[in-house]
Amino acid sequence: MQKFNTRNPEGYSSLMRDSRSMYLTVCGRKEVAGSCDIWQAVVKGDRIDRIQPIEGLVNSDHWDGQASVSCDGRFLYFASQRPGGVGGADIWVSEKMENGFWGRPVNLGNKINTDGHEQAPYITDDGKTLYFASSGHPGMGEEDIFMSWKDQNTGQWSVPINLGPPIIMESST
Repeated sequence: MQKFNTRNPEGYSSLMRDSRSMYLTVCGRKEVAGSCDIWQAVVKGDRIDRIQPIEGLVNSDHWDGQASVSCDGRFLYFASQRPGGVGGADIWVSEKMENGFWGRPVNLGNKINTDGHEQAPYITDDGKTLYFASSGHPGMGEEDIFMSWKDQNTGQWSVPINLGPPIIMESST
């Protein structure tokens, strides 16, 4: 049985709506194809079981991580530095096939991805809004948070919008 936490980097977990499964980024283990891969685990109360690489075509021999799965469990959005992208780390999507394996990833294209890094995708429950971090879109700092909407008729993503300046909270002390 695989351990959940090891001395190697683990991170960016995404708990599914059913609270029974999760996806996480795992690095440096012998079963990892690249430097990091996306794995899944079964959540049983306060225990995490059956941690293993996801099945299908998502993990590559490059860095893959930061999974966000659509509410219906059909689409997995993730960041990767695999070949075929637009820039550094890009955001990709994979559809779950009938056999339960994840299909061939599709790059979200140059409206979302730039020659910089796009990462930390989060897809909303309705599957229409994508939030992500980018160092390539015009922003206010090294990396900003952006959002884009998916046109349900064309399947195209809108030009990303920067979520704006930081919110500064004043201390009451």
